[in-house]
Formats: sequence, structure tokens, C-alpha cells
Amino acid sequence: MGGCHYTTLGVTKNSSTEDIKAAFRKLSKETHPDVAGPKANPERFRQISEAASVLSSSKTRQIYDLKMEGAGRFGAGIRHEEAFAGKLYEQFGKGYRQQRPTSHTQVFVSTLFRPRNLLFGTVAVLVTAKASSYMIGEGGNRPVSEGEQMVQAWRNPRTQQWETPAPWDPTYRQMKPVLELVPREQVKSRTR
Repeated sequence: MGGCHYTTLGVTKNSSTEDIKAAFRKLSKETHPDVAGPKANPERFRQISEAASVLSSSKTRQIYDLKMEGAGRFGAGIRHEEAFAGKLYEQFGKGYRQQRPTSHTQVFVSTLFRPRNLLFGTVAVLVTAKASSYMIGEGGNRPVSEGEQMVQAWRNPRTQQWETPAPWDPTYRQMKPVLELVPREQVKSRTR
């Protein structure tokens, strides 16, 4: 598998459609199995035909140029996909080359295991873990001894004691306190 389609045809990016067609005609005469005779190279002819079919149409050429530009910036794209597909083609035969991910699961898995996605995912998990530890506050940092049961409670400002939630209590309703996890032994149970 050579480089890009421009290299395969021996033309530049600024070449016109006529130049691309002329290069294809010249190279196809040299490599076509029916025309070139003993000098024929079917694999090279297939590469030339593929390159010409992409570059001869202005729409597909524009898409190809955008993908090549992205491949240069991010280190992925057509060049790597074609090299990988070429290796699969050599290993598994002709039918595998045309195969692309068809289900949403295949697309998800192939996208998930790209190196930059793994990096961003790892960073996102670490940031989320750190943010959640800040949101939990001091209650999350206190070590819990074995056998100790934790319950939700609020600190009553009048009595300065931890109490169980009491929605019927006017002080509780007025304050709308945040509940925290506190050892059961420190909490005063309230009933009506």
C-alpha cells in the first residue's frame, strides 16, 4: 500500500481533473493485466484505479483532502486506516477489505479504544472522582470503624445535638438543613 492517492498517480494536490485522468490512462496502460502483458501488475492497477476514482470527482476529492488534512493534524485518518486495512487484507483475504463496522456497538467499541479517547476518558474519570470527594465533604473523610452504623442526621442549632430528620418540626422545616451521615450512637432519635 503506497502513500496517498496523489502519490499513487504521481500528481500534485493542485493538479486538474484532466491531469489526473491523463496520469491514470498512462499508468493503466503500464499495469493493466490485459494491456501490459508480462509487465502487468494487477495490485498496482487496482491502487491506480482506486486513486483515480476518488480524485477524478470533485466531491470525493474534496472529502479525501479534508480527511488527509485531519490525518496530518491528529495522527490518524486515511493513511493509518488504509495501512491497517491492507494488513487485514493480506491476512484474511479479499472479502475483508470492504468490511466496515455495521452495528452501533461495533462503531462504539472502535471509537472507544482510540488512544485519544482513552486518554480523555481517563482524565474525565479522575476529575469526576476528585470532584465527588470535594462534594462529599468532611463526612466522607472520617474513617468508619467496623460494626459502626451510620445514619442521616442534622445538627439542631438550639440543642447543638445531632437529630434524625423531623419533617413535622417547625425548626427543621424552616432551616431545611443538609443531612449528613453520622454514627448512630451520636444521634438523638425524635418521635412525634
